[in-house]
Amino acid sequence: MRKKAVHWQFCLAIMCSSLLFGACPGGKNVKNKTNTSAITTGGGVTGGPKGCIKGRIVDEDGKGFSGVLISTQPATSPEVTDSNGFFEICHRRKIVNAETGETAKEPIPAGGYELKFVKDGFHARPATIDYKGPKIFVGKIVMVEKTKPLPSVVETKQKEVKRSGVGGKAPVSE
Repeated sequence: MRKKAVHWQFCLAIMCSSLLFGACPGGKNVKNKTNTSAITTGGGVTGGPKGCIKGRIVDEDGKGFSGVLISTQPATSPEVTDSNGFFEICHRRKIVNAETGETAKEPIPAGGYELKFVKDGFHARPATIDYKGPKIFVGKIVMVEKTKPLPSVVETKQKEVKRSGVGGKAPVSE
């Protein structure tokens, strides 16, 4: 009788760990965070991994900043940075049934996005990006205490230079 109880507990432990670590269909795969299931959007079906807007929030010393809320305009699903300051925005919620409040995930469309970063007592400059897919890394965003000014933005000048033999002008950074 004791062997059956141990065998049953062992099987239960294996099933639970399989669901947690993605060994079974329907489980969450911790190593591969891309969703490869088909997503229905507007009557069509598309498959394969979708693109993401990725970045990292750091403090003034360059260390990852956890717990920062990232929101976008136009709206996507809000995300929070992990313990190392990284974030990924890979989808947005679409209302499927307004009466029940049912929603579904859909890939983020290409276009211009403004990213805003929120953490009590801190601030950062919003980032503006042109997302064309499949993924874009916005780089490191520095969060500073609200009592300190935001870091200055470095601007680059461009000038037009004639290229010999080509007959056109091209912008060149100084």
